[in-house]
Amino acid sequence: MEIVRYKPGEAIKWLQTEAGRLKSDAKASGRAATEPNAVDMQGITETVRNAASAVFNMGRSAYAEMAHLRANASEFVLMEDRMDIVSGSSIKAVPYANVKKITLKGDRAQLILEKGTFVIKPFAYIVAGPLKVPIGWERNGLETPYHLIIEELAARCNKEVELL
Repeated sequence: MEIVRYKPGEAIKWLQTEAGRLKSDAKASGRAATEPNAVDMQGITETVRNAASAVFNMGRSAYAEMAHLRANASEFVLMEDRMDIVSGSSIKAVPYANVKKITLKGDRAQLILEKGTFVIKPFAYIVAGPLKVPIGWERNGLETPYHLIIEELAARCNKEVELL
């Protein structure tokens, strides 16, 4: 079997784009709150609102940026006899023989191992109205649907996926 690398799909870059937009909104709100003529008695509510908005957007921007960095530093490497879970600077090897059961509840796949469990869940979702779709994967550089990794893992582990 060939070595297969699953990384978060290309759509994850939108987190970085959104982080940049939120950061620029926060800077604009912060500038509006610190303008010399911004602090008069009639405009005090607007000034406080601008300052609070700036702080809130900076926090959201930092969160989106961290989620993007975490997703980019993560991957699943499927090898001949094991799966390597790469997360930042740590690598955890899970031999296929140690997987006792694979369950799927919604978009969360749980691998029940001889010692412990491991969960594969989406890094982010694309939301359009009432639809919420998990971001897929790049499998060796090609975009694939989210559930493909679970199906391939089940085949390599020689296990059936149990739906909960």
